[in-house]
Amino acid sequence: KNLSLNNRPNLKTDNENLTVSGTLTVTGNDTHINTGTGTQTYEGEIKATGRGITLEGTSTITTKHNITANKIKVTGDWNSNSGTISAGTDIEAAKWTSANGVITNAGNKITVTGVWDSKGSTITAKDIEARNNWDSSGNVTANGNIKVDNGYLWKSTGGNIQLKGNLTAAQFNQTGGT
Repeated sequence: KNLSLNNRPNLKTDNENLTVSGTLTVTGNDTHINTGTGTQTYEGEIKATGRGITLEGTSTITTKHNITANKIKVTGDWNSNSGTISAGTDIEAAKWTSANGVITNAGNKITVTGVWDSKGSTITAKDIEARNNWDSSGNVTANGNIKVDNGYLWKSTGGNIQLKGNLTAAQFNQTGGT
């Protein structure tokens, strides 16, 4: 039920689904898990303290609990359903939907290249960049800058927005929060 990867930089499933019902623990090297067209489901915690983790696939990647890593990269359609997501440096996602109540903290930067729906989750980072449309209704805090790439919309329907740097957005529609 648990999966432990010690000094295993690459894990490929040859397009098979991967479900970890317990804890995924990464020690030694950073790790890259690639399921190709297969889905990935993590029912328990992902513990990669001080390590980077890449979750790659062309299908849905679902995380249902806490994630702790130095750097987190998700190249599939990421659904984070609950828990706290903590990265010492960066979080990068291709497409990301996080449920109400998810708490996300990145020591440096969060970058989402595809559509991002952070719902009522709490987002905190030094810098935040959305390279596509972003919907949020939770609190968003940037100790640096927030950037939504040209031509895309950030729609904030609730929650408070705090930043110490600049907000750059071609389209910004705040209908709730402060």
